[in-house]
This record gives sequence, structure tokens and C-alpha cells, in this order.
Amino acid sequence: MKPIISIVGLGYVGLTLAAMLLDRGFIVQGVEINKDVRESLSKGEIPFKEPGIGNIIKKCVGHTFFIQKEVPVDSNVYFVCVATPYDNMLDKPNLEALKVAVTQIAKRKNNDSLVVIRSTVPVGTSRSELLPILEAYHQNPRLAFAPERTIQGKAFEEVCVLPQIIGAFNDQSLQQATSLFSQAGLKTVTVSSLEVAELTKLICNSYTDLIYGYGNEIAGIAETLGLDAHEIIDAANMDYPRPKIFKPGHVGGSCLTKDPYHLKYALEKKGYVPTLIAEARQLNERLVNRIIGRVEQRFNNLGLEMSQVNTFISGFAYKGIPETSDLRGAIVNDLVPLLFEKGIKNIKGHDFVVDKSIITQYKVNPVDLEEGIANAQVIFILNNHHKYTQFNLEQSLKNNNNDVILFDLWGVFRERTSIFEKYKNVTYIGVGF
Repeated sequence: MKPIISIVGLGYVGLTLAAMLLDRGFIVQGVEINKDVRESLSKGEIPFKEPGIGNIIKKCVGHTFFIQKEVPVDSNVYFVCVATPYDNMLDKPNLEALKVAVTQIAKRKNNDSLVVIRSTVPVGTSRSELLPILEAYHQNPRLAFAPERTIQGKAFEEVCVLPQIIGAFNDQSLQQATSLFSQAGLKTVTVSSLEVAELTKLICNSYTDLIYGYGNEIAGIAETLGLDAHEIIDAANMDYPRPKIFKPGHVGGSCLTKDPYHLKYALEKKGYVPTLIAEARQLNERLVNRIIGRVEQRFNNLGLEMSQVNTFISGFAYKGIPETSDLRGAIVNDLVPLLFEKGIKNIKGHDFVVDKSIITQYKVNPVDLEEGIANAQVIFILNNHHKYTQFNLEQSLKNNNNDVILFDLWGVFRERTSIFEKYKNVTYIGVGF
């Protein structure tokens, strides 16, 4: 008999996990404090873009998937999938939602129920912060850490196939967690402790941040020397049997922008400073200021102030492939405030996935892609959605009589440089070129 599952937190991580378990025949009780999210899910509506889960949720809600505000008492396993952001102002992780969730579970679960932490945390958190909460209510609590390791846009696809790393407080917890994932048809990788599992998640994302950061370092070098970083990296990678060098660009998303900080925080408490990881994160965060500086310099060369130019932003989601509506860690979160600081009063915006109502929350006026490009003096293309390749860029630029700077963060129009050669009023630049 399959265990009854509760999932606390129905965001990107929790809802994708729920869809996988529902698809494999489990009964899932979803716990969500956000009333709007609960109401949407109760109607079978997904509050964000994530392929693969919509039909499952719609089919199962009210039958094997039950949405509620309070933690239930009758579950065998409780997954905790709440947000664990890093507070950059206070320079420490914000674990309040996590502690509240575990406290509520501790009060309501029975002694044999397993708690599985899915949220990303600094190393040592499960043992030092969460275990004492459970021990206050249970003599020998069951606790495991099994990190989420998917990416937005392919999260359901990946959660269905990726090996599940499991670290646990004791043998009973480890056996229970392993049994659950095995029943779900997933391969498990058991590790020796909660801390090993916590660290495994953090080093994966910190490494990704690091290798992308190297691409951004090359971009800074190329820009300084007046060279093209993309040409250099393409040449270096061509039929060369060494590790691939990644192209430069913004490193976004929820995990890559906070997990290096979680790791740094935990290590510095132990007296170790991970300098390489810390510098890569700082380098990637400085990219937005470099972008503004390059665009502003070009307008200064034209005798224009940034505050005088019509500005258009396309691509609010932090990436376009795989398609997502996720704005966490998106460069637009830093770019828009900086543009307002420059005195730009009227910014127009567009995204292929993000709803117009969300764009207006940035104090940006939503428009179609054609209209935005045809009327702007500075154009920021901020993600790599596949629909850019189908867009008639030449027609929109033909209708634009301004001196235009088109900044292409992902280089989605690099294959169409002949267009920019044709329209001499358009300056085409990006990260590293």
C-alpha cells in the first residue's frame, strides 16, 4: 500500500513533485498558505508556466489531490517545499517559513511519519535548526533531506527521472525515504548524513554559477580588448576534447542566485571562505551594471542622455528555453530600477509568457514586440525564447527612424547581423560583443 503524502508549499518545487507522485498513483494532500494559489489549484488551474503538470493536476484535484491551508494529521510522509530565500541586506538566509512549516508538521504528525526537507538550506540546517523542533514533540523523529534538483521549464520531466539523493537522521528515516522514492519508480542515491545531502545540492548549483561566471569573465576581457567573446569561445570549443566553455550571459533563476550564498554562509560560520564561489557570484551580479554602462556610453557618444531615450524591454522571465514564467533571479529585477535611477520615465515591456498584469507591476507599460522595437531608442532583449527566431526583426527596425541601440543579452539575433549592417541607425551589442 502506498503511503499518503503531504506536500507543504505548492510553488514550483512542491507542485511539480505533487504532479509526479499523483501520476504514479499516490494520494497527495497539498498545503499552501496563499489563498489565491489554493483557489486556483482547487479549480485545476496552475498559477505559473510549467509544462507537463497541468493535465495531471486538473484530473486529480478533488480525487487524489486535496488542497488545504492546514497541515493534515493523517499523512505518512510530509515533504517541505517552502521558499528559503537569502536576505542580502542582512547577509543571512531567511528560514522562517521553513521553521514554521516544520513546527506545524511536528505538532500534527504521528511518531511514525517521515519529514522530508526538499527546500534548499545552508549545510547543517536540518540537524541544528529543524531536528530540535521535531524532537520537542517526538522522542525519535523521522527526518530526511532529499534536495530538489530540477530546472524550470523541464521540472516535471526531470523530477520523473533524476536520481533522488537522500540523507537522513537515522536508519529508520533513510529506509522510509528510500522506500517511498522506490515506490515512485525513482533511482535513489543514499548518502551518509543530512549534511552530505544538503551540501550536494549546494555544490551543484554553485558549480553551475561558477562555470557560467567564467563565460562572463571572458566577455569582460573581450569587451576590454574590442574582441568578440562568442567568436573566441566558439573557436576554443570547436572539436576540442576538453571541458566546454560556456557562453556569457545573465545567470538567473531562484537557485543559482541564492545557493552560493547559502553555501558561503554555512562555511564562513566554520571559518572557511569559499573565495572562488563568492567571486563568481559577485562577477555575475555585476553584469547588469556593465550592461547599463555600455549602453549609456554609446548614447553619450551620440550626444544623448539616457533619461532622454525611449526604452523597450523584451524578456521578463529569467530564461526563455525551456519556456518559463519564472521571474525569480531575472535580470529585469535589477535592470528596471537602474533605468529608473537614470531618469528614464517611460519604459515599455514585453514577454512571450509572463502576463501583462505582471509586467505592469514593474511600472512598465506592456506592448507587443513589434510596437516596442519599432518605437524604441534602446532595446533590451533579455532572454532566449524560441519565438525570437520567428520574429520579423527587419520589418520592425525598418519602421524605426531613431538612432537605436539593441542590446541582446543572449545573442538571439547574432545570426542576423546582415540586418544591422543594412540599418546603419542600429547599433547591435551584447555581452562580450
